[in-house]
Amino acid sequence: MVATISVCLQIIVRYCPLKTIRDVYSKITLLLLNGSVLRLSETGDMEVPEWPSMSKALSESLIRRDDEAFSAEFRRMTEMHFVITKQKLLEIGIEGIETIVDPVKQEDQKVNSKE
Repeated sequence: MVATISVCLQIIVRYCPLKTIRDVYSKITLLLLNGSVLRLSETGDMEVPEWPSMSKALSESLIRRDDEAFSAEFRRMTEMHFVITKQKLLEIGIEGIETIVDPVKQEDQKVNSKE
């Protein structure tokens, strides 16, 4: 999944019309590639439960040039990657990981507090 996230970030860097976003995403791509906290050679492959449907949806959104669908699927994929990475870090015993709030849960809390 890291490779796919990297490709998606590179697509944004290459095709986004806004220079600031291109610059920010190019930095994020470098950090992801060079600074990932998990080395798959040390931790093993991570299972991605919804990978077939996610990869199909990403491919179809690119073929259709549907930026909204691409954005939604990319967000879903990065949120899932965050949760899987956090779980893997918990499993290998990294201290303090449990205090990191999942972005999805944090957004849900904001929405619920406004109601």
